[in-house]
Amino acid sequence: MRAEVQPDSSTSADSVALFSARAAVASSVPTLEQRERTVNDRLQEATIATRARRALADDRVLQRYVFDVEVVSGHAVVEGRVGSEAERERVVALVGATKGVDHVVSEVQVD
Repeated sequence: MRAEVQPDSSTSADSVALFSARAAVASSVPTLEQRERTVNDRLQEATIATRARRALADDRVLQRYVFDVEVVSGHAVVEGRVGSEAERERVVALVGATKGVDHVVSEVQVD
């Protein structure tokens, strides 16, 4: 519930400006429910990214490389370096097979 106060004619211009600034800030602050949903989404995305990193680290061929995986709304971005195009494709396949990943953007470079 948002209450609005109308300034009267005796209110100074500075007071009106301060009131307007406070109202703008108050309306831009997310509700507790919105913050919780955002925190929950971030936790889920971090969990998915961790699963993808674990899949790469557990892979016999790829475990010697270092990768960074970020997930946002089911979209995974994976970065790193590998020795061949086949290894790059393997990275994309493993990350794409991770539960919760709908799309993979590969920033993996072949040396």
